[in-house]
Amino acid sequence: MGPTSRDEIEIAIICALPREVNAVEALLDETYNRIRNEHMKDYRDVNVYTIGRMGKHNIVVCPMPRMGKVSAAGAATNLRFSFPNLRLALLVGICGGVPFPSSGASEIFLGDVLISDSMIEYDFGRQYAGGFQRTSGVKERLGRPNQEIRTLLSALRSSEVYGSFQGQLSKHLDDIQALNERWMCPGVSRDVVFEESYRHSHRTIDLRQHCDCANGISVNCARHGRENTHARRRRSSENSNHINVHIGTFGCADRVMKSGEHRDLLEKNEGIIGIEMEGAGVWDNLPCVIIKGVCDYADSHKNKAWQNYAAATAAAAAKALLWCWEHSAKAESRAVQKVGMPIPIPKTVFFGRKIELEQIERKLGRPERGRKGAVLWGLSGYGKTQLALHYITMHKPSYGAILWIDSSSADSVHDSFAQVLSKLGINVNEEQSAVELVLEWLEQDLNRSWIIVFDGVDGREDPNEPDYIDLRKYIPSCDHGHVLLTTISSDLHLRLDFAGIQVNGVDEQAGSEILLRWSGSSISSSSAPATAKAISRRLGGVPLALEQAGSFLSHGITSLAEYNRQFERQFVETTFETPFCKYFESYEKGRTLWTAFEMLYDALSRQRSDSVKLLHLLALQDRGQIPFSAISNLVAQYDENPESPDLTWLLHLHSQMDDFASALRELEVSGLVKFNRKRSDTAIDSFLIHDMVRFFVRLKLPKEDIFDNAAFAQDTAITAGRFSNAIIDGPRRTALLL
Repeated sequence: MGPTSRDEIEIAIICALPREVNAVEALLDETYNRIRNEHMKDYRDVNVYTIGRMGKHNIVVCPMPRMGKVSAAGAATNLRFSFPNLRLALLVGICGGVPFPSSGASEIFLGDVLISDSMIEYDFGRQYAGGFQRTSGVKERLGRPNQEIRTLLSALRSSEVYGSFQGQLSKHLDDIQALNERWMCPGVSRDVVFEESYRHSHRTIDLRQHCDCANGISVNCARHGRENTHARRRRSSENSNHINVHIGTFGCADRVMKSGEHRDLLEKNEGIIGIEMEGAGVWDNLPCVIIKGVCDYADSHKNKAWQNYAAATAAAAAKALLWCWEHSAKAESRAVQKVGMPIPIPKTVFFGRKIELEQIERKLGRPERGRKGAVLWGLSGYGKTQLALHYITMHKPSYGAILWIDSSSADSVHDSFAQVLSKLGINVNEEQSAVELVLEWLEQDLNRSWIIVFDGVDGREDPNEPDYIDLRKYIPSCDHGHVLLTTISSDLHLRLDFAGIQVNGVDEQAGSEILLRWSGSSISSSSAPATAKAISRRLGGVPLALEQAGSFLSHGITSLAEYNRQFERQFVETTFETPFCKYFESYEKGRTLWTAFEMLYDALSRQRSDSVKLLHLLALQDRGQIPFSAISNLVAQYDENPESPDLTWLLHLHSQMDDFASALRELEVSGLVKFNRKRSDTAIDSFLIHDMVRFFVRLKLPKEDIFDNAAFAQDTAITAGRFSNAIIDGPRRTALLL
């Protein structure tokens, strides 16, 4: 008797090729029905299913319409619609194997079974004119398996469970081979590993010449006469009936790998054991384990001789794995308790932010109804940390656990998790770190109402950069709880697939209240609120700038009205550099707005010098939106005018589209400039620089760059219909200010 409802099915097996589906279905102990009728599945679901029993588990078998990550992602999404209670998805089929893993693992042979514990997308990166550059960062190394899968894989690595698993695998392989000889091993004599540099091709007398024509690829190596010369390993008859099982990292891409050299380079850099084409599409959509039989070595010597046998070993391994899977035998559950940790950031007086708070509430919802994440992003000093702190203070009764993770460095992240662990009373063991133990605790089914705040995330993409943090290692893999992050990165939310909430300056009313509060004044003048609002406008509503201005005013050396009148001429740098008043116990003592912008500026300088030059140029424009076309138009004018200022760097940069796009990209990611794009297109329509950023950059601008950039900016302003020409002497250096 089959399941009475689709809700009872908790396990899915996904296959990309017909031979893979046939192997899996051959090992079903019972087949109940094939679902094609739209009334038997979700109306949005276009998949075709087979419902059956494998061992004691009711399962759904899902054939994919075609190979590749996109098709796999679509199949996984539809599965979630029709089978909402899925706890495990097995991606079963064939793959290319790495014959000689450098990690010290056993050699891999054709017919061996590979099982995933992690996954990378090796075709994720950027295409430049000179070639493809793979990105190594958060996005392409996918999240780790959930707790149940990690427990299963951990058990599988033990000698006792592995021995039982091997016995079950052999039994199921014998069963399927008894049904049809198509599933038999082709013979160990056909298992040959060639030198990685040896290409499968016709050869002329001159061995340096190659012909990789389609006819050459279809002919086996023995007929080319080079098999003996270039064979690196031949499989002995001693292990002809033995199937090894390897657990490790898969590499996934939408293109077939047919190069031994590229395969070995990828293995060296990433430690992969196999290469396939669908895993990344399923991995982050469903709790997933990839089980694949090795049918070739991902080189130019591919052929189909081993595909049926590899599909059979994978199907047998999948059934054996389900024999080990005990949904009711979960990891030891620790008592769920109310947990709070000391937050190392005193809460200041909070003003405004009603819209942003409503956005956070809308994006996150209730913590027990699906894991959700939100990223608060914006420039330093905009109050992202205080906004996050105010949110969790308001919603404290809704959470059983509130975790605050200082994300300024990898060390601080680990220290924060260690503090949480001490609150839980869990003893650290040698096999698991504090991070792993805390994540396991958060992932428990009974522990569903928690929020974890990652404060001050740098958001760097390149793992080679100092202080790079792979956030996916620290985010729980479960379907409950909330994750909230604060960062200066404008695209971190896209890379994590979380909701993004941009944090800008506060409104005039809130800004004036912050200013007056920090000035410590009890001003009764009716003009004081209006003056404070005017100052708030000048400071762009930046809380950090308003607090620093208030700190300066609290010294009593100037009046509120005088500060407003003389701000640009006298007090810009004072506002930048005034430290916080100690009696307010600021959460960032000693930090000034200058240091906040200085960190962003220095980071941009390290990334691309031409991005900094563009910043210098754009910061000399007038307030408000500047049409981006004005820059391009003036590049053409200066190119034709021999008496123009020395902006050859810009002409050269503008002529190199890849470099120009990269420079703009780094500038946008820094958050110092906002580019607005057309609604109907991806092209940049205009740009906007915050007033305080313009002031800062103009003070940083080297003297030798001022007049060339100023002349260019003046022409740009004329072209855009916005002209600014006030040049004054500031106390730091000659600077262009409004």
